[in-house]
Amino acid sequence: KINLQECADSNSVFPISDKKITVGIHGIAGSFTHESVIRLAEELNIPAENLEFRYLVEADRVIAEVVNGKIDRGVFAMANSGSGAYISSMRAMSENNFDILAIYGMEILQCLIADPSVKSIDEITKVFGHPQAVSQCKRTFEEKYPNINLVYGKDSDDTALCVKKIANKELPKTTATLASQIAANLYKMRILEYGMHHDPFNTTTFLVIKKK
Repeated sequence: KINLQECADSNSVFPISDKKITVGIHGIAGSFTHESVIRLAEELNIPAENLEFRYLVEADRVIAEVVNGKIDRGVFAMANSGSGAYISSMRAMSENNFDILAIYGMEILQCLIADPSVKSIDEITKVFGHPQAVSQCKRTFEEKYPNINLVYGKDSDDTALCVKKIANKELPKTTATLASQIAANLYKMRILEYGMHHDPFNTTTFLVIKKK
């Protein structure tokens, strides 16, 4: 469910026209940002086919493409209720000028995802993921699975991209990651456990921006 905190009129967020709107995504297909934009468009009654996604992975790239006029809109994560501010997003925001069209929240369900051949969480020795995803689940691992080594990636280690790396055999089978159910289904990976986040509300705040 989308919680709209601030929003210009829906037609200015994603204007309906004959031309598709290019939307830069903080992540790749199957990322939480991608999912949130689809849900936001539904909330605003904007057909998804009106949007053309550009998967830019990192927040600073999304902001740069908007500021340079290469895309119509940019969407990126700014903060999470359980893990705090996205430092890379805040830094990029402080260095650029743009118009904010919408601020909205979406509840995040973090899933522990591994190669389909993995039958049990007991086979997992390491979890590698986006730093925010790992931070959102840190206390759960400390309490339930203290022997699993947590490895914090960078902002470029998008949640869905980490799932894709497992699918492409770029990570050992003993390494799992944290991402959405959509990402697991998209890349045909196994969900070992649902709801790994320690904050019961676990809501991420996203921004929709355009060039000034």
